Amino acid sequence: MRKDKKTRLWEIPVNFARDYGLQKGDLVELRCGSLSAKAVITVSSRKNFGLSSDLLNKLSLPEHLKLGLKTEGAKRFRLGPVIGILTFTHVIEKRDFSRYIPYAMKMKNTGILYVFGPKSINSDLKIINGYFYDERRTRWRKRDFPFPDVVMDRIYPTNFTNHLILEKAMGPNRIFNKNTLINKMQFFETLSRDHLLSNHIPETKPLGRVEDIEYMLTKYQGVMLKPVDGMKGRGIIEVIKSKQGLTCRHMGREGQETISINDAAEILKLLDNLGQRKRPYIIQAVIHRMKYNKQPFEFRVMTVKNGNDEWAVPAIFTKIADPEQFLTNISAGANMIFFQDLLDGLGEKLPYSKKEFVNLLSSLSIKTASVLEKSYGPLGKLGLDIIVGDSGKPWLIEANGNPGLMLRKSLQEYPEWRSEMYDYPLSYCLFLSGFSHLNSPLMSLKSGNSLPI
Repeated sequence: MRKDKKTRLWEIPVNFARDYGLQKGDLVELRCGSLSAKAVITVSSRKNFGLSSDLLNKLSLPEHLKLGLKTEGAKRFRLGPVIGILTFTHVIEKRDFSRYIPYAMKMKNTGILYVFGPKSINSDLKIINGYFYDERRTRWRKRDFPFPDVVMDRIYPTNFTNHLILEKAMGPNRIFNKNTLINKMQFFETLSRDHLLSNHIPETKPLGRVEDIEYMLTKYQGVMLKPVDGMKGRGIIEVIKSKQGLTCRHMGREGQETISINDAAEILKLLDNLGQRKRPYIIQAVIHRMKYNKQPFEFRVMTVKNGNDEWAVPAIFTKIADPEQFLTNISAGANMIFFQDLLDGLGEKLPYSKKEFVNLLSSLSIKTASVLEKSYGPLGKLGLDIIVGDSGKPWLIEANGNPGLMLRKSLQEYPEWRSEMYDYPLSYCLFLSGFSHLNSPLMSLKSGNSLPI
């Protein structure tokens, strides 16, 4: 690394100078993220490139990094990729970055990766005060960086004000997931416009008046009431018709609670009692679900983008609840079982072979992700929740735009997912940033179904 502080020098190998017609003393433009600088060429017999300390400072780059390089025209070059992970303010304040170490380690020889929060952005100076992982010191260090080439948004729900500020410097279509919260009404409205997917979603309507509930109950044996932006099963009520009236089940403080009511008007009173009445809700037809050992189950289909901008399904996880439970959320007491064990246990209940069923789940998930991305993209990673009806028909229930890590036990079925959960987003970062040409092991990830049959 050159230490000349008076002149911004870019040291390049002889072969590179010859290939691009560059000579000692030439003036070129170097860009990195949102920043740019003029640099004077110096030619070296060494194979490595070098930036003077003054040039590093101008581009807000730390020392001892390995970066990619691409040409952007005559005597114009870009260094990168620069990848930013946008996270919650409280994560920044606590410096709780352990979950991001795998990302940093995988990028250490490919580009720059740093973590930042909404308060870290300085749009006037086009810099972000973030944290990068210093492997040599095994700790996160705080410093200024250029605005990144691409942002991986880990805030839930999305703060679109942050996106507007970032995109003003970065340009459009450089942030994913562009929408980390696709609410349940948006999900069904979007999928209902697609001919294929509209046949795999339960009828769903916004809850406004008691007449909305009464209408749905005239058509179906039961309905589900769900907050449009709910998480972990909170606030969900199941209503089933019976000879005595209506049976309601919901999650209370001590677990699942069941009450009997006479008419639909009392459901709104129940929402009031639960403190949920002011939240927007949907009403959804109950699906008579296929059971495994008399237990309801649900699939979480991990649907991700690779470095070729293609959707893939590398893992399908299975959640299963007790026979008396109506929710298959882990937070509501459900457990994980292996997907292959469930397929074996269902036997002839499924009207497909195992391979056909896996391909059906995968193709539906990829189609769903593609349709959602047209409205809410770029999207790079979705957790799609799918249930199966008595006849074996898959039903799309929800899209999670910020899916969390799965339980360690469930990862035994997909040992490669431990690495792939980081590889896929990073490979998509390379694509969005324009550095997909880099010779990286991330690029070996292929599209399509890679699940064991």
